Amino acid sequence: MEAIDYYRKNPEAKERLARFSSEDGRAFFHYSSPLWVEADCLQCHGNKADAPPAIRARYDSGFAYQVGDLCGILSIKLPAEYLEKRIASQQQDHVLSLFAGLAAIFLLLYWFLRHTVINRLGQLKRATLRMASGHYQIPIAMGGNDEIARVAEAFSVMGMAIGEREQTLRQSEERFRSLVENIDLGITWIDADYRVVMTNTGMGTLCGRPSSELTQRPCYEAFWGCQEVCKDCPGAQAMASRTPVSAEIENKRHNGSRARVQIHAFPTFAEGGEVTGFVEVVEDITRERQAEEALAESEGRFATLADVAPVMIWMTDAGRQRTFVNQPWLEFTGLSAEKAMGDGWAESIHHDDREGYLDTFKRAFEARESFTLEYRLQRHDGTYRWLLGTGTPRPSPAGTFIGYIGSCVDITEQKEVEKQLRELNESLEQRVLQRTQALRQSNEDLKDEIAQRTKAEKALKKSQEELSAKHDQLSMLFKKVETGKREWEQTMDCVDDLVLLIDDQGKIKRTNKALKDFWGKSFEEIIGTALATVLEAFQIGSIDYQSNAVEGFHGPSKRWFLLKTYPFEHDQEKGRVLVAHDFTQIKQMTQRQEDINRELEKKGNQLERAFTDLKNAQSKILHQEKMASIGQLAAGVAHEINNPMGFISSNLGTLDKYVGRLTEFIQHQGRLVNSPDPEALAELEQKKRQLKLDFITEDIKELIEESLDGAERVKKIVQDLKSFSRVDEAESQHMDIKECLESSINIVWNELKYKVTLNRDYAELPFIKCYPQQLNQVFLNLLVNAAHAIETQGEITVKTGQEKDRIYIAISDTGCGIPSDKVNRIFEPFFTTKEVGSGTGLVLSITYDIVKKHQGEIRVVSEEGQGTTFTVELPVVEEEGEKREC
Repeated sequence: MEAIDYYRKNPEAKERLARFSSEDGRAFFHYSSPLWVEADCLQCHGNKADAPPAIRARYDSGFAYQVGDLCGILSIKLPAEYLEKRIASQQQDHVLSLFAGLAAIFLLLYWFLRHTVINRLGQLKRATLRMASGHYQIPIAMGGNDEIARVAEAFSVMGMAIGEREQTLRQSEERFRSLVENIDLGITWIDADYRVVMTNTGMGTLCGRPSSELTQRPCYEAFWGCQEVCKDCPGAQAMASRTPVSAEIENKRHNGSRARVQIHAFPTFAEGGEVTGFVEVVEDITRERQAEEALAESEGRFATLADVAPVMIWMTDAGRQRTFVNQPWLEFTGLSAEKAMGDGWAESIHHDDREGYLDTFKRAFEARESFTLEYRLQRHDGTYRWLLGTGTPRPSPAGTFIGYIGSCVDITEQKEVEKQLRELNESLEQRVLQRTQALRQSNEDLKDEIAQRTKAEKALKKSQEELSAKHDQLSMLFKKVETGKREWEQTMDCVDDLVLLIDDQGKIKRTNKALKDFWGKSFEEIIGTALATVLEAFQIGSIDYQSNAVEGFHGPSKRWFLLKTYPFEHDQEKGRVLVAHDFTQIKQMTQRQEDINRELEKKGNQLERAFTDLKNAQSKILHQEKMASIGQLAAGVAHEINNPMGFISSNLGTLDKYVGRLTEFIQHQGRLVNSPDPEALAELEQKKRQLKLDFITEDIKELIEESLDGAERVKKIVQDLKSFSRVDEAESQHMDIKECLESSINIVWNELKYKVTLNRDYAELPFIKCYPQQLNQVFLNLLVNAAHAIETQGEITVKTGQEKDRIYIAISDTGCGIPSDKVNRIFEPFFTTKEVGSGTGLVLSITYDIVKKHQGEIRVVSEEGQGTTFTVELPVVEEEGEKREC
């Protein structure tokens, strides 16, 4: 190529070539034209030293002829045309070779691009189309580390991420749909034209028709069967105000029942902010409203019962604010109901007692424990009266603390009697010292009579306590008349007292079996009889309803009766309750006591007056102690009864609803039972699922079991109270001591359960011969004392056992204990370890006397700061007896 270029560019070589051709018309040269040209190039240069380096090297290394020989050969003359053709042919060959090379390069480049770029881009395009159709998680397999491979890898990662998110979104949507379908609320989406777009099963259940029939229909027609938008529609208000709206409405379901619902409407918006409709969340609150109405009715009954109670009753909320006081409390203080609420009533407490009362109440409130204290409260006439106040925590049906309930008893007379008793004791000691010598012989003569009198006083005291307990029991039983429960008649018929319900016209409206048996007439003859006829039989002209009690004498039977009246008012019904208690034995004992007193007066007027004052003081103290104990237990026992009665009423409401559903299903079944159409059976099955009859049949059994359990609890409490208040028979009985313990625990349980863990360790014991109600009083006193000894939280253990011919009952507590210097005096009358004003000191003295009456022993072991154990030992009677309940 260098030679060709040289030939073309060197004019001398070209001219010489032309001259050689003209001199010899043709030339024969068997070498190729490049060789010829290259030889010509050497000749033109004259020697090889002047030739191009490439030509010179080629001919020196491998050509057959030397340069000199070639110069001679080139002397041959060739035609010019021949040389031109040869040159043109050579140029044409070179161009074709060039095009062939370019075509090969182009094909190679196309193959390279197709396999490295075009195919891979096509694969990437197909993967992109698959992603667009929703197949995100198909990986793109593409080797290499170039840009396309990296883009493909990025596309794969992006597809996998989008696929995972799509799957998560689908799962979230499925969970959301499942939640919406299974939630116990109605949820629906409604557009701006009030047409239902979407709804859940709960909405269909609430409306009384399948949810599939609700969509694509106007909401007012689909849900409630109306022909136009509901009045005060929450959805319309939400779209108008562009804010959520809540409302409570009552509508009629498709099955005819009424539904009380709470609706929360939320407006929905388009991207431009236009209102597109609303979403409603609907909650069926029919049962809640029925429960609230039942609660209001129950509270009304409670208020009526509290207003006729012989004690003052109050309640507070969880913030220590007073929320309720009964009518006796308002009549005592003279305050209005508004003034008595909150903490304004505290202004009526004597300024010396106010801080101590509020501090005690605050500590008890924070510890959630019961409390008892004495304080002075201003009466409506401006005077201050001493009250014994008690309070106990009040839990809700769910067990949470919601406040306190308590009672107050006027003990002013007791305080005055205590003061007089102290003065009498002091003067008595002085007079006894002065009259010792003169009365020594008289005292010897009076010992037997004093012993008889003491025995009579104890019997009188016991009778008065039983009389008070009987009256309170009658009062509680009378209150249950207002609840309409059949237990009232059954219980009242077991009472020996004569009980009459008198209407506002002065006629007998209701009575118990005792009056029927006493009068010898049927209920039909007694009902409607004027009260004056009954009073005439008892030789009483009229009754002053403001007085406490009236004595009456029935001539034909020679029996004395104590008549007491109680006001009765419920809703629009008013009247009085008359209770006649046979106290002939007490009257006779009183007359005998008067004879003894007159005899003693003959032997020593001063000593007789001292003993008379002491007797009156003791009687008043015992009466006030009994009333305070009853007032303290009344609120707790009422609360124990109210709890099961509450869920019994709730269960009866639910049972009524279930009976309505069953009635509806039976009626629907009656209409379809004779139809041969298979669709009728499908419709019947659909109706069964809609009314949830499978659930109802299962739930009815649980409701009945719960209600029976609650009724059994109420029956047990009433039975224990009845047994506790029953006067002991003249003869002792063979009893199971375990039954007596359980009866006492059941009565005092409300005093124990908030701060005491009760442990029972009963052994198998033989029957003992005893007076069961007296032993109930012993166990009750010991359990209450044990509870009072525990300040915050502790344990009480009741253990029984037998040692030879005696059984023992040990009641232990983990309370504060008794100081060692006071243990030996614990059973002395009027001695107490409690603070001044917190006890009379007669409880353990009475307990000691009852145990001694049973030829038993009572011991006490106490360690201050560790606790106390009272052990009662009673003899075992060998003859067998029938088991009786205490």
